[in-house]
Amino acid sequence: MLTDVDRRVDGSTGVIELAHQKGLLVHTWTFRGDSAGYDFGFKDVKSEIEYHIKLGIDGVFSDFPAAGVAALKSVRGN
Repeated sequence: MLTDVDRRVDGSTGVIELAHQKGLLVHTWTFRGDSAGYDFGFKDVKSEIEYHIKLGIDGVFSDFPAAGVAALKSVRGN
């Protein structure tokens, strides 16, 4: 049986890099951190957002802004 974790792609697919080469910014949505959300194998929503920031995304949409801010501070140190 397939689960949400089976849809996770580890590493870059090249889409972010190609968008940046074309002068585009990449924003992802919607990161969820509640029991109705999904985790794709991450320990929490902050870890999931950190992973995507490290891949090179430029911004995120999340129903849990504190997790987004914490992830950004963790990765970028600001």
